[in-house]
Amino acid sequence: MLRRVPLQPGVNKDDTAYSQETAAFVDADHVRFRRGRAQKIGGFSAVSFDALDGTPRGMFAWRDNATVKYLAIHTNLRHYVWAGGAAYNITPIRSSGTLGANPFVTVSGSAAVTVTHTSHGLIANDFVTFSNGDAVGGLDLDTTFQVTSVTNDNTYIITASSNASSSATGGGSSVGFSYEATTGRSAGVPGLGWGTSTWNASTWSSARSATGLLLRTVSSAQFGEDLLFNPRFEGLWKWPLDVTARATQIYQNANSEVIAPSEIGSMFVSPERHVFLLGTNMDAAGVTGTFNPMRVMFSDQEDDSTYITTATNLAGDVVLSEGNQLVAGTSTRLVNLLFTDTALYTARHIGDIDFVYDIQLAGSACGLISPNGFAVVDGKCFWMSNTKQFFVYAGGQPQVIQCTVQDHVFDNLSAAQREKVYASHNSEFNEIWWLYPHDSDECDRYVIYNYIENTWSIGTFDRTAMIDRGVFDVPQMVDSSGIIYAHEDSANANGSAFAAHIETAPMDLEDGERVMELRRIIPDLILSSGGSVDFTVKHRRYPVATETTETSQQVTETTSKLDYRVQARQMSLRISCNGVNDDFRLGDIRMDVTPGGYR
Repeated sequence: MLRRVPLQPGVNKDDTAYSQETAAFVDADHVRFRRGRAQKIGGFSAVSFDALDGTPRGMFAWRDNATVKYLAIHTNLRHYVWAGGAAYNITPIRSSGTLGANPFVTVSGSAAVTVTHTSHGLIANDFVTFSNGDAVGGLDLDTTFQVTSVTNDNTYIITASSNASSSATGGGSSVGFSYEATTGRSAGVPGLGWGTSTWNASTWSSARSATGLLLRTVSSAQFGEDLLFNPRFEGLWKWPLDVTARATQIYQNANSEVIAPSEIGSMFVSPERHVFLLGTNMDAAGVTGTFNPMRVMFSDQEDDSTYITTATNLAGDVVLSEGNQLVAGTSTRLVNLLFTDTALYTARHIGDIDFVYDIQLAGSACGLISPNGFAVVDGKCFWMSNTKQFFVYAGGQPQVIQCTVQDHVFDNLSAAQREKVYASHNSEFNEIWWLYPHDSDECDRYVIYNYIENTWSIGTFDRTAMIDRGVFDVPQMVDSSGIIYAHEDSANANGSAFAAHIETAPMDLEDGERVMELRRIIPDLILSSGGSVDFTVKHRRYPVATETTETSQQVTETTSKLDYRVQARQMSLRISCNGVNDDFRLGDIRMDVTPGGYR
């Protein structure tokens, strides 16, 4: 007897497969649910082909007034803007000048070069560029290097591209140097506590700062045509829409007076055109001191460089109480949101010179898991929380989103690398994507929530950041090496096959009371022209019995039925594809199943 298989949309991995009465899906990769049906997600094509320095930790897209498209990509080491088909290094120059006489020391047969510079302020992996130097030890050092190691406050080591031909001290008396902004860590350090920071830092029995041991994340926003960005715990940088220029720090005015904090946790720009700084080492009175992770500062309206309050401007600050640190902020259509590690605050614009923002606690025990772990859809904000839950804010109080893959995600998410979680809206399909590290050091998995149909899906991807379509025609993602990809643009993986699969929970008759016999399957699905999928039947007699897998059968556009002779109490179905241009969308599959005996 032909029976329609009542396939239920969404993946459920938090219940046992046998406990799911209807034909739920229990596993998937590269499959989404749309209008109640499972279909393969779109493929991708490489937009760039050269790796970037560092691991991408942030993306931001915008247009200038002439509608030219820009894509900022922030790694833990450098900052880039992709424009006109090329990547430009916009990393700020932290310091430049001339080194002392003969600053280089080489050792014959070694590529290691010792550089002397009093109070250089560098750390390992920082980028340094030299110019106007004389060759030393047979090496021309007029180029860019990464610092290999730091010996002390006055000397550091670089690695040349070849070994020195002799031991020598030299370089001349006019060696120019240019130091890029300090780099950050690519990975989090687990178990920060006793021993935090470096040896001999601070004083005995005093608290150590962990900021240098936290992985580098970057927040960015558009202000006018310009790009503002903040590498976590560094300053506020501004790039003026010139691919030949580097970003510069908003810190001092023309009179060398400090006008903005030099340490900031994260930033965003509100619809009212205030720049919010979350966690700072300066207050609105202009007093610089210890970094306060719970201080919120906001600039004067329409001014990205005024943060000190006067009687005639709308700059200000406030210190929040719920939480240990501010993590990120954003704006919805209704209100500005401020996330701490334990709570959510709202910031409603009042606009009065004595009361610019009304900041209120919206919810507790709902802290943000990572600086990029949220996505905004009109008046709603969705986020992954460090309470091992998903939340949505649509006004009032944050609400928990019921999730059928919650345990699967959080029980396997790398706790040490959780700040790498990256969320984005995928508006074409009404989805929120979270990229996350699954028991690994880098993001290699994703979880998708369809907020219209309330369904979940899961899968694998080497992607560390993404943005929705809008500025660009399709979503853009970047992998851990810095290669940019246009997604949802085909059925393939950069021209190669893009494998996908989905698997149902075990199905039975009469709650498994009787053995069933499968004789045929009538496939019903939409296939790409010339495409195919494989149907694989798995079965067993009892929930803990050994599972048997039948030989896969191919389904094409002309396949009318698949013949079987299988007897079992439980049967599940896996549908997969792995060919170039393969694409599918499931319909109503029917199975010819007849009741058998009771043994």
